[in-house]
Formats: sequence, C-alpha cells, structure tokens
Amino acid sequence: TTLRELRAVWEQQHGPGSVTGLAPSAAAAAVLAQSLDIPTENTAKWLFEQDRGTAGWQFRKDQLVIVDEASLAGTLAIDRLRGLIDDAGAKMVLVGDPAQMAAVDAGGALELVVSQMGAAAPTLNQVWRFRSEWEAAASLSLRVGRVDVLDEYEQPGRLLGGGHDSMLEAAFNSWARDESEGLHSILV
Repeated sequence: TTLRELRAVWEQQHGPGSVTGLAPSAAAAAVLAQSLDIPTENTAKWLFEQDRGTAGWQFRKDQLVIVDEASLAGTLAIDRLRGLIDDAGAKMVLVGDPAQMAAVDAGGALELVVSQMGAAAPTLNQVWRFRSEWEAAASLSLRVGRVDVLDEYEQPGRLLGGGHDSMLEAAFNSWARDESEGLHSILV
C-alpha cells in the first residue's frame, strides 16, 4: 500500500517508468512487480547484467530503485547497488524488516542502517496483511521474540504438534491440499 503511493508520487514528479524494483530473490521480485506493476529483477541478475554492460540494465538519473526484502540482501550487493545508483543520480529505497530472516551472504545492511538512524528510521506502525486484529498484534509480538504469544496461536488451532515423521507428512499434505485448491503455498 505504501509503496504504491510512493510510486505514484515519484512518477508524478519524474514521469512514468521512473520506478524500478529489485529484490534478493526472483520470487520476491515477482511479488513486487505484481504489487506495483513495475519492472523488477533479482539483485544478482541486475548486477550481473550491469557488469556485462547489457543495454537497459543501467540506472539513470531521477530513477527510484526500490530494493524490497532488503534484510535478505547481502551487504556487499547493497553497497554495490548504492554506488551505482548514486553515480547515476538515482535514488535507492531499502524496504524490509530488519527483524526478519537475514541474508545468506554476509548480511545486516538493513539492520545497520536502521540502527544508525534510530528513531528517525521510517517505520510502518500498522499491520495490513491479516484479517483478524489478534493475528496482527500477535505477529508483532513474534517479531520481537515474545514466545508467550504462541498460546494465542494455539487457541484457534493454528499450531499442530507431533513426531518428526508425522509433522513432515502433515506439512506436505497441507501444502499439497493448498496447491490443489489453486492457492499459493510455501512449505519451509
């Protein structure tokens, strides 16, 4: 929701097509593309094509580059992107949650930026992705490591327990059921 508004404001100022999205994974880039209806790419692919000098893979003046799921991006990749974007006269916006999963590469760039900015770091204060208020509040508690909130997930039957093999089978069967019903499901 916020990024759609950012895109609209930026494009009013700098013209249609002036916003590009990057993300550390192709899946995250695809979600960003669908959400904002902008061209997106995997950060590694962008840097690869940049190094090769491929036409259309350079940043340009007054371009806004949104790096989504920035906590998953490696610090060296973020720094390289920052340099290229600065050199082009463009602007980079890192979007993500520093409390979420970290990068596979040497990471922590987003967490470092947020910690250096302190209270000045822009932070969303509402959760929009849940239908029920209890779940939105519980997700924020989980985010900061409050394990006592797991009781709230157990009450409506959101938690399932059992032995290793039965849990593997239950997870797979749930994923398969979702997929057969046309839902997009992730099994981790």
